Amino acid sequence: MQNQDHISTPFAEKVKGVAGLFGIRTGEEPEYILKESDGNKEVRAYLPYTVVHIEITGHYEHATETAFLELADYLFGKNLSKTQMSMTLPVLQEKKGKKWAMCFVLPSRYTMATAPVPENLEIKIESRPGEVIASIEYAGINSREKIAEKKQELVQWLTKETSFAPESEPRIAQYDPPMSIPFLRRNEIQIPVRNASFNKTM
Repeated sequence: MQNQDHISTPFAEKVKGVAGLFGIRTGEEPEYILKESDGNKEVRAYLPYTVVHIEITGHYEHATETAFLELADYLFGKNLSKTQMSMTLPVLQEKKGKKWAMCFVLPSRYTMATAPVPENLEIKIESRPGEVIASIEYAGINSREKIAEKKQELVQWLTKETSFAPESEPRIAQYDPPMSIPFLRRNEIQIPVRNASFNKTM
């Protein structure tokens, strides 16, 4: 049952949500420089950005729904200064032991020093340094099978076709709301990578 204490969605975000049903994305994304591209696969060098982060114990569906609601509440005014912020893209998810971690990227005008302080003490503000990410884009509904399939495809491409190698575990990036038309959804598997050929010459 949904907690009645959740903050209502601001009108501007409701309008964006309607557009999102049809794969129209208006949210801000972190800046990056494209390093390599091959169809639906890319290697990107991201500039530093700031996120809000929460970890929830439980199975995937429950944990991600709970995490999304808590982080959305923070953006829409459940913070000490009652500041309302816009949704950005993408929403990031990672498996951490028995927990699922979710991150919302904050609008670029915010840093760790200037971001509103969360009311929920489980929500943390983190600064993400510049990082190099390999990604593979796909549509549809996420499932364990789809995630595993796309992760394998991305790793194979990195190994056979690029000079980059995985550096840590993959994460899921979602660019559309859950109610979006499935075949119009943009999903990605993202893996932090390093330049393997460079390391071999050191």
